[in-house]
Amino acid sequence: MARQLDLLGGADRLFISSHEKDDPLDGLTIGEAAGKLSLAPPQVVTEYYLRTPRPRWSAFFLAMREEDVRVFMTSQHTMAGTDSHVRIPGSGASHPRNYGVYPRLLGKYVREDKIMPMATMVRRMTSRVAEQYGIRDRGVLRPGAFADLAIFNPDTVRDRATWRNGYAAPVGIEHVFVNGGHTVVHGELVGASCGRALPRR
Repeated sequence: MARQLDLLGGADRLFISSHEKDDPLDGLTIGEAAGKLSLAPPQVVTEYYLRTPRPRWSAFFLAMREEDVRVFMTSQHTMAGTDSHVRIPGSGASHPRNYGVYPRLLGKYVREDKIMPMATMVRRMTSRVAEQYGIRDRGVLRPGAFADLAIFNPDTVRDRATWRNGYAAPVGIEHVFVNGGHTVVHGELVGASCGRALPRR
């Protein structure tokens, strides 16, 4: 287990996300949890995890290199997305990408670092993804397509989520429409539930 921890970046680069209510280890790194439990880091993963009734742990870790991210991002074959999911606050520590991936791409990599034009990144987030997965009438603005719109300020959009506070909402996203429903108004979530699962066609 020590070898696996090293391959993932070390015990201080892996954060615990617990689905159990009031878990004292939620949001700690494996190294911090080891200190709290007086265990060696590998024991946190093995002994503590295995002896916890019905453990429901997951983890997120800092193992990617910024240089590699930039290389992949500039490839014409790369789309924008995330393999993560949105957590409800209080349901476990949240990876910063859950709430921040798209604002980070637009704010840091497009506006600040100028890796690619804004229009190119927006296409990689929208129509390019819909085309790849065969999802019809999504990701485009045209008569008859579903009204999924995100209206953002290109001068201010940015992520605020961190490894310690993954629930921090982004800024600069002024309005969001999902299936025509106005779900974000002047940057505030209004609670409308207009989404639905999208089957591949």
